Amino acid sequence: MGRERITLDGPPVPVVDVKHFKSALSSFATGVTLATTAVRSELHGATANAVMSVSLEPPLTALCIQQGTRMHAVLQRSDNYALSILAVEQEEVAGYFADSSQAHGSIAFSIFSTHPGPTGAPLLDAALAHVDCRIVDVYPAGDHTLYLGRVVYASSRSDGEPLLYYRKQFLAK
Repeated sequence: MGRERITLDGPPVPVVDVKHFKSALSSFATGVTLATTAVRSELHGATANAVMSVSLEPPLTALCIQQGTRMHAVLQRSDNYALSILAVEQEEVAGYFADSSQAHGSIAFSIFSTHPGPTGAPLLDAALAHVDCRIVDVYPAGDHTLYLGRVVYASSRSDGEPLLYYRKQFLAK
């Protein structure tokens, strides 16, 4: 007995209403990161929660970014991305980089305290952890693009609480 499969190759097949899909997945609490990249002297960042650990050997992570965004445009020209895993007290950073009306380029990194990682991508000071990656593959994924990165640097601190995103809002104490 075969299973029916939905492919992304052909025209869109409405499986479920987008509103219901978004509502259902907003019930999944996620951590919040500041995803950053550097292309020569150009820096850019965006709040991201569509990230994951992919492999331990070799160490790989995935970052999923919506097409048509400024971050997507910069990543298309980049060979790197970094993830700063945000602490609960960094909600202001998450809100700033989630707001498309704000500057997300180099000027934003004069507002928030950062330091360059090995790839040149900014790492947010006081974050719970940092993962700096070289992009090794790129995959189209519907209206997003998935960037697969090989970890070249990782660090974490032993204290602090994570900033979470749940039902379309940041959860801070």
